[in-house]
Amino acid sequence: LEQQGRIRCIGNAMCKAFSKLMALCRNTRDEVKYQKLFQESTDHVKFAFKLYEKQRETGRYFLHEHLDGATSWQLDFFKELESKEDVERVRCDQCAFNQTSVDAGGEGFVLKTTGWLGTRHV
Repeated sequence: LEQQGRIRCIGNAMCKAFSKLMALCRNTRDEVKYQKLFQESTDHVKFAFKLYEKQRETGRYFLHEHLDGATSWQLDFFKELESKEDVERVRCDQCAFNQTSVDAGGEGFVLKTTGWLGTRHV
């Protein structure tokens, strides 16, 4: 990345440890296994955020995608990057992009609120 100077860097977090479902069943999981999973997921996203910061520092772009309700948005380094003047967070539902799913009631649009964090022009 440093040598080739990519104009864009796109990434996302591992959903495993940060999903709403994981938060709901946290107390029923083995704590040691959960902590290992949480650490792996956090390490993954910290690495991505280091790349995003390099992109910012060199005037290039990054885009991070993750479920809007994920607990990862509350991590300190997420909040710190989001607070930068040249970074913006937006939310949108996947149904706006015609994402659909099929269940017993038939096919329908997916109301899946997604958060996007990325470099913006200032």
